Amino acid sequence: MANRNELLESLKKLSLAQFEQVLFCLKIDPSIIPSIFAEQVIRATRVIQRLEQEKDGWKRLEKALADSCLKIIDKNYIGYEITAQVKQIISEYTQQPFEGREKEKRQLDEFVRKNSSGVLLVTAAAGFGKSALLSHWQQTQQEDFFIAYHCFSYRYQKTRSLFEAYRHLLKQLYLYYNISNGDFPNDENEMRDILVGMLSKPVSPAGKPLVIVLDGLDEAEKTFDPFFTELPDSVCVIASARAEENEEPKYLRNWTDNAQRLYLNRLPCEAISKLLGQISELAAYSEDDEFVKSLDETTNGFPLYLRYLIDDLKQ
Repeated sequence: MANRNELLESLKKLSLAQFEQVLFCLKIDPSIIPSIFAEQVIRATRVIQRLEQEKDGWKRLEKALADSCLKIIDKNYIGYEITAQVKQIISEYTQQPFEGREKEKRQLDEFVRKNSSGVLLVTAAAGFGKSALLSHWQQTQQEDFFIAYHCFSYRYQKTRSLFEAYRHLLKQLYLYYNISNGDFPNDENEMRDILVGMLSKPVSPAGKPLVIVLDGLDEAEKTFDPFFTELPDSVCVIASARAEENEEPKYLRNWTDNAQRLYLNRLPCEAISKLLGQISELAAYSEDDEFVKSLDETTNGFPLYLRYLIDDLKQ
């Protein structure tokens, strides 16, 4: 019989589809496991910890991993490409140094913890770090919440498709609600109707609260309207879009009713020093007050411009 470390390594090597199949075989509620956007080692460790509580947990896992059906489950499953693209976008943001948004991260924390349900809109002009904020923030919440995540991005055309967005969200919510053979209609309105139906029902109190994150509503190929009427308890939605403070562009008109707002302003000067300190080539400049002040005045705290300048300085 394999030991704990061997079983953990086997779990870490599974594809997303194979991992989901193992959860279903083990009858582990996926809502208590970190979502597909958490690192695989975190998800695998949580499964191991769950099975350690059972007398025959190791045997059941070993049997599930030996199941012949796992060998024929590969990348050709519903939604693989869109999931991979969204994970790639998140990874690009989380691999970059990130500072200066401690206040905003606390506001996100407070929103999901102090509200039983609701909608929060994160807005700012282009380049102010909405996507970076949400990408980094969701990483810190995987233990306490099930995060369903989709981003609309010009980087990948498929992510901008409403059809693909509905399918991607539906796949994640099927996992959250522990539905192994859910339908994926070939019509976006039918998929939207399924989402509306799912989010009209109470959430199991045994599972983690659900947080749905929608990044970049302004980059969707068409207006992406809310797919819920009234959210049940333990379900929150956080959506981001390009908009000035108190502005309501067309793509936000159906989102603003009863929604809270979080607007991103410029980065504080001290964030520049912290960013420089995280970059080995520039760390010495982090304590140079005049240099930091000069960068702050040049960029006016605009995150995208600051990133370009830092990249140039690293050359």
